[in-house]
Amino acid sequence: EQLLQLLSPLDPLKRHADVRSMRLENTGTWLLELDSFRKWCDIESIEENERILCCYGTPGTGKTMISSLVIDHLCPKVTEKTSIVCLYADYRDWDNQTLVHILGSFLHQLLTGATLLHIPDQIIQTLKQVKKPNTQVELGGILAMLKLISPQLDGLFVCIDALDELEPQTRRDLLEVLSNELQLGTKNTRLFFTGRPHMEKEVQSYFNIPQELEVKIIANENDIRHYLSHKIAEDRCANPDAIDEALETEILVSLVARSQGM
Repeated sequence: EQLLQLLSPLDPLKRHADVRSMRLENTGTWLLELDSFRKWCDIESIEENERILCCYGTPGTGKTMISSLVIDHLCPKVTEKTSIVCLYADYRDWDNQTLVHILGSFLHQLLTGATLLHIPDQIIQTLKQVKKPNTQVELGGILAMLKLISPQLDGLFVCIDALDELEPQTRRDLLEVLSNELQLGTKNTRLFFTGRPHMEKEVQSYFNIPQELEVKIIANENDIRHYLSHKIAEDRCANPDAIDEALETEILVSLVARSQGM
């Protein structure tokens, strides 16, 4: 584990735990019920055009919460031959979210997430070299190590939240690597992206994604109503006389009507 820490300073699983703790139960489940999502997450499917699912939405529509829900939904599919890697992009962390660190984080997740995955001796030797002073893992080394792991996997889910928040050149380089992975890597790699709507054209320049696998995210009315009811219930616990049922109904109707998908 100490050697694996050398691969990347990123800790997306901690970020995932933080997001999950903020996600209200039973919200966002509409996505899991879509035929396009069910086809995408069916790792047994061999349809080439069902390997990428993109969810686009404006700020405030819950894309990050959706990402955390998707990752949690996929967790039961993890076996010694099927893995999940994730990234929560953050425009405030460009210095750390470099291509080398992102791919190093993916490799770290692969090696620690699948307990029966064999770590090739070449990887262990490479990391021992990196441990030496004034030495660091380079992009070529990370890609080489990923290629050593790929043959051990029957399936791989790659989930990236807020693609638009990556530094532009880093994003383009990452999309290029992932495009090559679909063509040459693990035989059943699945990609999941969320991002703002302007990302659609850029993503399409790397992948030929059918329209039915591009989902527009707007805040679901049932999710909004559920969230507001939850917050009102919290306020009522603190002050039972603060909001009566009539006022609660009025608040719900008004705010849901004014939400406009936000």
